[in-house]
Amino acid sequence: MEKKSKGSIYIIVIIAVIAVSIMYSYFKKNNYLHQNFDFTVARTINYINAGDIYKDIEYIYFVNNLKYTGYIKEDYDLKSPLKKYYKVKYSKIKPEISEIYLLEEITDCSEIVRAGFN
Repeated sequence: MEKKSKGSIYIIVIIAVIAVSIMYSYFKKNNYLHQNFDFTVARTINYINAGDIYKDIEYIYFVNNLKYTGYIKEDYDLKSPLKKYYKVKYSKIKPEISEIYLLEEITDCSEIVRAGFN
């Protein structure tokens, strides 16, 4: 019985460490996006399968002429979000950390070109 108890304790500790790591990553990302951020334009480019039910939408954006890629879970309220431009919030400290706003489509051509798209 004692071996089963130690095994159960190890499993609980491992699960706790994983949960804390995930929470730390989430809060760190949110911290970057809420402290020193800016906005630009992103273009949705592709669906990426993330499982049987869900898909991720892949998007690209430019910061200081460098291309970055982000992903967001598909928003089922939007019928066809691909190949469109949307507002994206990114961290000035770590530009690879971003958050796209699929409800804020950008249609102004000059704003799209200023954001780095041709």
